[in-house]
Amino acid sequence: MRMHFQGITDEDRRRFRQGLFEVTHGNVREDAAILQEALTESPCAVLAPRAAIEAAQAKVMPPFEITALE
Repeated sequence: MRMHFQGITDEDRRRFRQGLFEVTHGNVREDAAILQEALTESPCAVLAPRAAIEAAQAKVMPPFEITALE
C-alpha cells in the first residue's frame, strides 16, 4: 500500500528490477568514476569536540575548514 501512495506501480518495480539485471561491470566502473569525482569536491560536516577535529586536521589532505556553530 505504501508504494501505491508513493506512486510506484508494478510496472515501475518491474523496470527497476530488470534494470538491475542489465547492469554491467563497465556501468559500475563508469558510475564509480563519476561518484569518486563528486566525493572529492563535496562538502563534509563533522560534529566533534574541537580538539578531536584539530587532531584529525593534521592527518587529512587537503586540510578542511573548521567552523564553529556557536
